[in-house]
Amino acid sequence: MAFAYTVRSELEDDDTARQWRDWLCTTHFADVLKAGARSAQLVQLEPRVFESRYLFESRAEYERYIAEQSPRLRELTAKRFPPGCGLALSRSAGEVIYSTL
Repeated sequence: MAFAYTVRSELEDDDTARQWRDWLCTTHFADVLKAGARSAQLVQLEPRVFESRYLFESRAEYERYIAEQSPRLRELTAKRFPPGCGLALSRSAGEVIYSTL
């Protein structure tokens, strides 16, 4: 069964929000797809609030991504958007029980 992983990002200013959005769409999503996600979406909830939504084939694939790939990608993210840059992240994950996709 598919497994969903969501990262909510809140940014303090418009310039950083634009840089974040552009980086996700041009670089980070491709990296996560290469690392095991089946799909990626970016949803803008407010001008400076986004959700990055990833779909994995299974919980096992998601857990493999978290254990083997996520630390490296989080490190790259922290280099590009270091602590204090005005970015706050929160994460959630769960089993997909219904989808029309």
